[in-house]
Amino acid sequence: MVLTGMACYRESPMTAPALYVSLLVLIASVAATTLCFAYYGAFKHRSAFWLSLCMAGVSLFALAGLVFQLSTPTTAMATVGPIGLSLTWQALGSALVALALPRFLLSAFGALPPRSVYRGLDAIAALVLVLSVVRVVSGWSDLSRASALPNTILRITLYALISAALASTLVFQSRLPDRNLFRTILAQIGTLVLLFPFVVLEDLGLFKIPLFPYLSGQILLGATSAYAALHARKSLKRPKYVVDDAPSPYFVGRFGISERELEVVSGVLEGLGNGEIAERLFISPRTVEKHLYNIYQKAGIKNRLQLYNLLRSDAR
Repeated sequence: MVLTGMACYRESPMTAPALYVSLLVLIASVAATTLCFAYYGAFKHRSAFWLSLCMAGVSLFALAGLVFQLSTPTTAMATVGPIGLSLTWQALGSALVALALPRFLLSAFGALPPRSVYRGLDAIAALVLVLSVVRVVSGWSDLSRASALPNTILRITLYALISAALASTLVFQSRLPDRNLFRTILAQIGTLVLLFPFVVLEDLGLFKIPLFPYLSGQILLGATSAYAALHARKSLKRPKYVVDDAPSPYFVGRFGISERELEVVSGVLEGLGNGEIAERLFISPRTVEKHLYNIYQKAGIKNRLQLYNLLRSDAR
């Protein structure tokens, strides 16, 4: 179902169980998308915005798959609508996922990479969009005429992007200030990496379940939606820790930060070293270290980098 030629579409008749599963997956993906957008509207987390766009792409995939299943082979081959529109939704979904997934990960880690990194990500998203457009144009009225090479490159590009996201999560996990956040992100991206090959194999016709066409794709979309909703409720359902480049009252109240500790946190947020913070506050560097240790204990983190990333993830 996802980014493939849907080779099994013309061979597999629509069944009631498959229809129910498709409807449930579409409802789940739309609900997760709505939840993420609602939390972004309420709290303005960067990661909520990019996760919302990711889930919008997932919802487009779910909608495209449902349209294909509702259309009979004769109808789909005789009219432009079902095939052309579904391919268009898949193209938009591919572009959204390629654009938003890396940025979601960067925002969750609190990372602020150089502009060159964003230019590279933009180039990948543009490549995905171009390949998707070629696929839409070539297969608009007949899937059998869809260009195989762009479709193959598209699959490889997206799978490489998802795999790189998983590898980055594992390599840089120590930077994440929240272990629950790490586990949720690992589950989200790991599910994509694990199931994506099965989706491709199923859509190439190498295996299929007659009663449930596109089952791998449905499981992938459903699991992604569930993890996104879980992530949103655990990590995004709260006010921001940083407002106007300063620790927010919510951050202070949630972790019981004292007035002196707040001054230390503000220095960390500005990127100051212990010596610079000590000089500003007229205390010794050793005292700054003691304050930082107390802050780590209260916030449930281990080091200065995690504290900085915890704050930066909400800073803009």
